[in-house]
Amino acid sequence: MKSELKKHLEKRCLLAIPLLQNIIKKYIKDYNDQCDALQEIMLIAWRKLPEIKKPYNIEGWLSTITRNYCLGWLKQQTKNITLHDESIIANDEQADNSITRDEYELLIGGINKLSYLLRTVIQMKYFTHNSIKDISNLLKLPEGTVKRRLHDARLKLKKEFRMNNKKIAPEVTVITSNIEELVVKRLGYGLNFGCPLAGVGDVEIYEAYEYPGRIMINKFATEVTQITKIMGQEIIEVHDKSIVKKNSKGTEKYYYYQFNGDTLSMVFRISNFIDKLKVDTNQDELMEPEECTIRTGTMKKEKDNLFSINDVVELHIGEKVYQNVLRRRVSLDDYHGRCFIEKFYTENGREVLHRNYIGENWKMGEYVKWEKWKDAPETTFNGETFRLWFEFILVDNYTKEKNDSSSN
Repeated sequence: MKSELKKHLEKRCLLAIPLLQNIIKKYIKDYNDQCDALQEIMLIAWRKLPEIKKPYNIEGWLSTITRNYCLGWLKQQTKNITLHDESIIANDEQADNSITRDEYELLIGGINKLSYLLRTVIQMKYFTHNSIKDISNLLKLPEGTVKRRLHDARLKLKKEFRMNNKKIAPEVTVITSNIEELVVKRLGYGLNFGCPLAGVGDVEIYEAYEYPGRIMINKFATEVTQITKIMGQEIIEVHDKSIVKKNSKGTEKYYYYQFNGDTLSMVFRISNFIDKLKVDTNQDELMEPEECTIRTGTMKKEKDNLFSINDVVELHIGEKVYQNVLRRRVSLDDYHGRCFIEKFYTENGREVLHRNYIGENWKMGEYVKWEKWKDAPETTFNGETFRLWFEFILVDNYTKEKNDSSSN
């Protein structure tokens, strides 16, 4: 490029500075950042000036450089800028929209995963606080298109945030023990239905995790509330209640057991769901009587095509370590198809981990299917392959007597 032409174009660049400043202000609100941006843009223009071709539309050329720089600056800022408007992902019902630093980092990660088109409108709306009209003018898009992209971006971010902000199941490790024989008198059906044989006032706090994803779906408190008589029979009542977050609805269930000698059976149950109350009295739908004493060994039953192995293991759940745990593994035919169950009992009979797996033929409506659980952990038992559906993990347990004495 000839020196005279270059000087002429450089002069036009300088004369265009007010135009560039107006563009920068629409993208970047802080004055110092605006000055830094203008300096960087002019350096870029000076380096690229020899590349410009006829006709010499300096103003349009500089405007394009400025917009591209500002959009790149916005993208970079999502990695370290303080989020001013958490309503991107907050529930409309929540009064407190504050989020933690970890949640903020999760949100920023979600923004960076968005497509370029969706990420741009989110950055311009929530990080530099442009109005819908400003975004429409800057991007040369109809306002309706901007609103739709903002809506789509928010939906994607909410899904990303809510899925990844869930508590993840602690790591579970099972180590085979050299103990060959162990007898355990269990306290009841286990984590699903509480421990009625521990007596009135026994409380269990446990968490439920669902796969794939290992995400906590709820936390529960189960309490043995009373022993009463129904039609002359002594009945044990167990109350199971969801421990849920604010503005969320849970369920309550009441289980009624009968204990005869060394067996326990469920007489009926009452489930108070969000939208209906259900009372089960049909014995075919309830838990069949179970032996309270279990021991190491192998068992087969033609009924339900059942096969089980009981052995002794060392169990690690997160930071907790349980020694001499009786592991009961059972495969059988359920109403919904073939399944596999793992239960882990401590020496005093309390179940600390309960895992349910599904087989290839399992069908439970449109929700739980073999194909949908393709990313869940798989296990093989007695030559069959199963996929982990969900698990219950004991968090804490106590009796009212223990709790009262500890508070004195």
